[in-house]
Amino acid sequence: MVSAATCGRAAGALDVLQAIKDELGKEQEGVRIIEVGCLGHCYAEPMVIIAKPGFPKVAYGYVTPGKALRLVKYYIRGGDISREFALGALEENELIPSIYDLPCFKYEKYVLLEKIGHIDPEDIDHYIAGGGYEALAKSLQMEPEDVSEEIKVSGLRGRSGAGFSTAHKWGVCRSSSAKTKYLVCVRMELKGFDSSGRRTPSPLAGPDYTYPLTVDTVIEAIGQRPDTSFIRDGVKVAKGGTITADPRTLATDKPGVFAGGDAVTGPKTVIWAVAAGQRAATSIKRYLQGKPLSIFVERDGYEPIAVPQVAPTEEEVKERARIQASEIESKERKSSYKEIVLAFRPNEAREEASRCLRCDLEVGEEE
Repeated sequence: MVSAATCGRAAGALDVLQAIKDELGKEQEGVRIIEVGCLGHCYAEPMVIIAKPGFPKVAYGYVTPGKALRLVKYYIRGGDISREFALGALEENELIPSIYDLPCFKYEKYVLLEKIGHIDPEDIDHYIAGGGYEALAKSLQMEPEDVSEEIKVSGLRGRSGAGFSTAHKWGVCRSSSAKTKYLVCVRMELKGFDSSGRRTPSPLAGPDYTYPLTVDTVIEAIGQRPDTSFIRDGVKVAKGGTITADPRTLATDKPGVFAGGDAVTGPKTVIWAVAAGQRAATSIKRYLQGKPLSIFVERDGYEPIAVPQVAPTEEEVKERARIQASEIESKERKSSYKEIVLAFRPNEAREEASRCLRCDLEVGEEE
């Protein structure tokens, strides 16, 4: 495990990571390499943790690419634990002192970050396996007042430096009689580039760049991973939960199945989704025609829509509005987490389904 948080990367963790990968080769010799978060001791970065069967889990500090090569050669491939580079073991053993015996570690106890250094922060499955979302699941089964009371008892405070009571902040917002709440917005500017090549947003200082925005409801319209629970055998799913597909043809490992959009690439823009739709349409068309897939998008237009010669009935040309779904009452929304918009009742579903489906009625011939 390589500590690859911001502090580790600044100290050269990515060079250490690449050196280990290069030394082990493409097959990695059965060794699993994981990027983990910072252990909280940035002075010792880059840090590497090695867990090997028959040996305790050991943390190494101040690791350089050269030291990393020696750890691979003498410890991973051999049996020399390389004590000269070790900070200590992460578990009690008879071979090497524990890291928690050192003064800088001795009085520390991780609570919120107890899994740090043990899981890959970019792998949501690691998070879930470590108990992730359990607190959220519990809170959704509680009344809002009980959630606030539990936060108060916990003594949780803000992490921005002031250490302000979280329960007090929540209480002020919840007890406010005003219907309108405010979202404080800070204007940003794009500055230097990050490791992925994208420019980094940074806040602009000063009162002219900070302003309150009047809102009634704030909805965070972003997910952490696509829902691929319906995927069956033959379609591979990547570590982050995205579907594995050819980036040009969008073909998955299962013949006849194509995938695109955020379910493949992760969060992207609408333009990426439109482009994926074009590529998928080309690939699906060629697949159904028995032709080999092409990495190019066919842009030679489409065949004209054939307009049926059968005259529409009066019922078909009659304009009918969509059926509006029912919603729960506003007073019930304030005190629960229930879905606001309800599903169609059987009669409503039949009524909606019976509306005109003759799309050709919108097509007119050129004069």
